Amino acid sequence: MTGLEKARSTLLNADLAFPQIPEELACKLEEQGRWLFSTREVKMSPYNIEKYVDESYHSPPPYAVLAHVGYGFNSYFLAYYLVFGPLRLFLGLSLGGAYMNHEENVVEIKKCFSLADEILTAAMNSGKLFPDEYLTIVCSDFYGSHWGLSLPEYVRRSDLTNDCASELLAKILNWLNDPKPRRSRLPIKPRKNG
Repeated sequence: MTGLEKARSTLLNADLAFPQIPEELACKLEEQGRWLFSTREVKMSPYNIEKYVDESYHSPPPYAVLAHVGYGFNSYFLAYYLVFGPLRLFLGLSLGGAYMNHEENVVEIKKCFSLADEILTAAMNSGKLFPDEYLTIVCSDFYGSHWGLSLPEYVRRSDLTNDCASELLAKILNWLNDPKPRRSRLPIKPRKNG
C-alpha cells in the first residue's frame, strides 16, 4: 500500500474526508508515524502550526502534511498543511479531545476539506493573485485564524478572526472567485528597522 493509499484509508475509515493533494505531491506522500503522513521529513510536530506558518514565508519547497496531533484531554486536532504554488494553507481542526463533539468536528472537517479543495483550484487558476504573491491561510481551532497575501520581502496578515474555519475558508473562496479584478499593486518597499 502506498503512503497516499494508507493516508486515504486512515481518514476514510475514521469517517473523515480526504483533501485534494496535487499529483506532484501525492506520489511522494509517506507514512512517517501513526496518523502522520507527509511529503517531507517531519522534524517538528505539526502541533506547532505557527512554526510551519513562519517557515512558509521563506519559500520552502512544496509539501503536504496530514496528521492527527495533540496532547492532554482536549488539545487534539487534524492538521492539513499544504504549501504548493501560490498557496500556503494550514488547517488545525479540532478532533479527538475528551470534551469535543466528535460528530460536529467531523462535519466541520469535511466542510473545510471541501472548501480547501476549491481554494487550491481557485488560487492556481483565478488570476486573483499577482505572480509573485502567496496566499497564506491559517485556520486553527486553538491558535486563531487569519489570512493574508505575502511577497518574499513583505507579509500582510489579517487580524485574528472569530469565524469558524469553514466560514473563513468560504469568505476566502468568495474573494478568489469574485470576477472583479484587483487594483494594481503599488510598489512595496521593505520596512526599515529603527
